[in-house]
Amino acid sequence: MRGTINVITRIARSMNERLDAVAEVERYKMKVGIYGGYDITYAAQRLSPAEWWIQVNYQQAETNPLAYVAVRVLSQTTSSSPCERNWSTFSLIHIKIRNRLGVDRLEKLVYCHYNMRLRVKQKEERQKIERRKFMQLAGRRFEEVVPEIDVDELL
Repeated sequence: MRGTINVITRIARSMNERLDAVAEVERYKMKVGIYGGYDITYAAQRLSPAEWWIQVNYQQAETNPLAYVAVRVLSQTTSSSPCERNWSTFSLIHIKIRNRLGVDRLEKLVYCHYNMRLRVKQKEERQKIERRKFMQLAGRRFEEVVPEIDVDELL
């Protein structure tokens, strides 16, 4: 319970929210109120933990402070993949030729490069959806094609 209280203390936004979240932990453990219903128990078996806590929060009239903390904790990345991706981008930009870049400038370039890749990915997904809709309207079968993306269009 000490670990739970430490997490609530760090994530909760105010003292009142902390106290409400700790009280809500007791209701959760005892399965009192919203936590004891059949629908919530069934949903816990079917949904991911973060989705379940989001549902718990929406089923109450007021915001559930424990649900807020739980969603924040469960939404954290549990692998090093995003860090590895960022370091990969960093190594692409920071080469021998650009060795004199300052830390701030380098961080901004990595940020821009990473966001550019995200935009390209979003653009590809939008084009894929548009092609799929077009093919469905035309009555033809959808085939995966690698799209050509105009980089100037992303800016």
